[in-house]
Amino acid sequence: MKEADLCPVCKCPRKEAGSGSLTQWIVVCNCDSLGAVSEVAEESESLLIDLCRKCGKRISQGRAGSFTQYIFRSDLCACEVPEAYRAALPVDTAADATALSADNVLEEALFKPDQNLQLDTGSFPSERYEALRQLGRGGGGRVYLARDLLLNKLVAVKLLNSFDEKQIIAFQTEARATSKLNHQGIVRLLDFGVVGDSLPYMVLDYVPGASLEEVLAKRGRLEWTYAREIFYRICDALAYAHDQGIYHRDLKPGNILLIEDQVGTSQVKLIDFGLARIAEDPGKVQDSGGKTMVGAPLYMSPDQARGYEYDARSEIYSLGCVLFETLVGSPPFKGDSPLVTLSLHSEAPVPQPCRMVPSLPAVLDEIITRALAKVPEDRYGSVTEFRDALAQIDRKPEEKDDSGLDASPGKSLLLPASLALAVLLSFALIGFIFFRPPDDRKPVEELPQIEAKSLADLKYEKNESFAANIPDAMVDKELNWTGGKWKVQEISKFNLLEAEGHEVNDADFKEIAPNKKLNAVKLTMESTATGTGFAYLKGLDLHSVWIMSNYFDDEGARSLSAFTDITTVKFHAANNMTAAGFEPIIALPRLHTLKLRKTFNLPRGASAVIGKSKTLKSLALCYMSDFTPEDMECIARIATLKSLDLNGTTSVDDSYVPSLMKLPLRSLYIGLTGVSDSGLMELAKIKELKVISLTVRYPAEVEELKAAMGRQNLGIITEAGLAQFRTRRPDCQISLYKQISPLGIY
Repeated sequence: MKEADLCPVCKCPRKEAGSGSLTQWIVVCNCDSLGAVSEVAEESESLLIDLCRKCGKRISQGRAGSFTQYIFRSDLCACEVPEAYRAALPVDTAADATALSADNVLEEALFKPDQNLQLDTGSFPSERYEALRQLGRGGGGRVYLARDLLLNKLVAVKLLNSFDEKQIIAFQTEARATSKLNHQGIVRLLDFGVVGDSLPYMVLDYVPGASLEEVLAKRGRLEWTYAREIFYRICDALAYAHDQGIYHRDLKPGNILLIEDQVGTSQVKLIDFGLARIAEDPGKVQDSGGKTMVGAPLYMSPDQARGYEYDARSEIYSLGCVLFETLVGSPPFKGDSPLVTLSLHSEAPVPQPCRMVPSLPAVLDEIITRALAKVPEDRYGSVTEFRDALAQIDRKPEEKDDSGLDASPGKSLLLPASLALAVLLSFALIGFIFFRPPDDRKPVEELPQIEAKSLADLKYEKNESFAANIPDAMVDKELNWTGGKWKVQEISKFNLLEAEGHEVNDADFKEIAPNKKLNAVKLTMESTATGTGFAYLKGLDLHSVWIMSNYFDDEGARSLSAFTDITTVKFHAANNMTAAGFEPIIALPRLHTLKLRKTFNLPRGASAVIGKSKTLKSLALCYMSDFTPEDMECIARIATLKSLDLNGTTSVDDSYVPSLMKLPLRSLYIGLTGVSDSGLMELAKIKELKVISLTVRYPAEVEELKAAMGRQNLGIITEAGLAQFRTRRPDCQISLYKQISPLGIY
């Protein structure tokens, strides 16, 4: 993929827009982020983009489309002959795309208005909003990227082009419907009014991400293990809308936005309620005008054509069509014309998705057949009932998420492998018993017993017996026992050309030094390099370094200080490092992301060094065995920190909450920690918080968990606590961190 084809704002390939609605235009991609090579999806990197010296905008191609097909894309160069230059920009994780948007360098550039933008007096609500640039226009109206002068944030302003009565009524209907909805799964209406001679406008929230339509165009189809998380959230949002007496009436992949978060699950937002109707009696919506048929033919229920009343079951039909297309790669009914398609909806038998994709759970045939029943009475009675049916599908062990999307169920495979690796390398500490199953479970009893050695003495030789106990994807993705020397690969999502070193030492760095395009280096667990070999790469423009080798030490860390453009450093190992090794890393002038996780243990005093950072925006301290409240207090000194990942660091409990509340966090990940309902209520007071990941515990688990962890004061988050948090912070996206065992013990 060409570097210029990437959109730096959402880290996605640019795509020319087709017809659609305002809120459905979204640049493709979370593609690689949803399951990328080298865990790119969950880690942040830097981007290289082409800018124009004349206008300062990005150089790309775009085209005008329908009025409602654009939302929040970046500035594009319109010069006849652009003067291009390459710029490296820091971009945080996909999970932080929302959380960090206001702090992102690119967004700061977007605040600069287009000097060529000309608006007639009275054609824009300029008293409150500053038009920055036009994002798109069509026969119906225009969409502008704008700055809210009061709140100093980016918004989208949608205006009509004409005073056509039907358009104005539809426009007002959309505004009225959206204004009644306050749910994390539905895009928010921020403002509505008139300007000039009663020209209506609406202002919508900023939502970076990719539409399901564009993800499917890129991927073809999604495996159930990933799709189920998406459709759970769609059902939740729809059920909420139905409870408010509102039906969407235009459900389709283009009106479903996905935003991938740091733990691999997707936030989902429904958009474009332009065809919605509001019932006077919640739960009942009459057909538009009695006979008018609305919606997209590919996803339209046969109800309207047959004279049935439009209700929740009509929405379930449309949602069933979307689910079918998501799992199979094509809609269930598609004729040569809209009329033929509608006829197929009414008369043709429902195709069986499992016959087309045998890897799908067999029960999906029954569920989709019922959702697509020709008669409303034969379908599920409510979206909640439909969701409950989907939730009953048990994931089969043989299912594999080969869609390339790093969904949370797939991601969870990292954890058993990390445990097995801990057994193999004797990483497990006696006090860290949270990750040890009870004696009667013994999930790794068949693994070979290896004599404990100093980590520095281990040669990371291949052990086929051990590897056989770990999924193939894990060997490639996490353990990296593939042998050989250097593997050079392009990570197109971030325009990175990465050299992945396997059985390499410091001298082997000479082999990759001639490749002047390299900007990322990864050392796997097979490497014996201490890091001094980075000296051979002097002159390269490195942006990302990923260390999984326990030979890497303080001297190797000092070698990184020569690369002042490094923005991201990740450690999955390197336990020979001390706090002194973090000094040159934290001193890197452009470092915005630091990930310490998996088998990495935080050296004593390292938190004090990290706490001195003036540039960090994203920090991960996952599965730390000795992370104290004092360490947390040091981290709380990082004034720039917007995202903090503490997943699996079990020492974290309510005593850490006061320090957490000192940070201006937009994203917080506390899955599998000891934070309780009370602590969660305190965290709800962090005004900037927009994304939180946590683990819900159930009463039956508590006593066994306490015994397993040796902690009688174990704090847990319950369903009741989660519900209370949702009530207090409906604006905050909640992601449930997955458990592998029934007790969540790894």
